[in-house]
Amino acid sequence: MKSDVNRFTSYGAWWIGWTAVSLLLAGPFSWTECMAGAVVAALTTAAMHIGSVHTRPFSPSLGWLAKLRGVPGQVLADCGLVAMALWRRGMNGEDVSGSLRRIPFDPGGDDGRSAARRAIVAGALSLAPNTCVVAIHRRHRAVTVHQLVSDHTPGHGERRWPL
Repeated sequence: MKSDVNRFTSYGAWWIGWTAVSLLLAGPFSWTECMAGAVVAALTTAAMHIGSVHTRPFSPSLGWLAKLRGVPGQVLADCGLVAMALWRRGMNGEDVSGSLRRIPFDPGGDDGRSAARRAIVAGALSLAPNTCVVAIHRRHRAVTVHQLVSDHTPGHGERRWPL
């Protein structure tokens, strides 16, 4: 019973906090904004609860930061690719079409470390403007990405890219 009271108190505190943040961001006070903030705060708190009940432990490794050092360069390179594609489209009317690509990737298992690695890899791949992760296929040991300009492979096709 005490656990339920603590959980209720915690969610109530989060709801009040989210409502306060929404009111601070809304500008001048109005009852409409107050009600909208309360509803959004309730939805956010519910999402937090659902996430806490249905997730695996997330346990990233601090050592992974060193392996992500190439990501800023990839972002800059992708900015160049996308800018050139826009230039070709705008100046020459060239058709620039994206494509889906499947890249070899070892997704790991059901443990928290593998889940953290998949999340970080998906975020790192999607950070660059040319590439967006569509799916991670555990059975096929690959990641599917959509690329606006499809002439390069992020991570150079390494199975464990970048971690």
